[in-house]
Amino acid sequence: MKAALQRMTHLLVVSAGIALICGCGGDSNPDTYSVTGKVTLDGTPVEGALVSFASEGGSRPATGITDASGAYSLTTFAQGDGAVPGSYKVTITKYEDSGDDAAAAGGVDTSGGSDMGADDEYPDDYDPDAPEVTGDEEAKNLLPTKYSATSAAGYPADEMTVEVTTSALTKDFALTSN
Repeated sequence: MKAALQRMTHLLVVSAGIALICGCGGDSNPDTYSVTGKVTLDGTPVEGALVSFASEGGSRPATGITDASGAYSLTTFAQGDGAVPGSYKVTITKYEDSGDDAAAAGGVDTSGGSDMGADDEYPDDYDPDAPEVTGDEEAKNLLPTKYSATSAAGYPADEMTVEVTTSALTKDFALTSN
């Protein structure tokens, strides 16, 4: 009985030690802070736009996709976590919807991967004789290029510069056609 108790105690100590070691690695990502907002074009919400924050200081970029109301929430490491503090140049694009989820998200696959397994069948609308999409076709940006075009220095216009601090930020973008 005493030997069984000693083994159980030993097992408990070893298990706790392993859990402590594995759990003490911590999150090596820098802190992020919520960045949300709304994108409109001539006062109308823009759905399906890709809002990209490119860091001027070399930290990881943050992106978000607008919903039907034009609202976005930035993601850097995990869905909706925001952005690392710093100065960012912002670009906003919306490309024609080709019916593909990745294209609808401005070229970013937000599906989290394929749900198809090796034993799954092709969808009913699969056409093996359909022309192959090569990516040579240039997608058309539906927003004015001034919000996606960059200057010779590689950055958009000054009004598209945003400073993320150590508090939540709401940043709306009221785009205009002119």
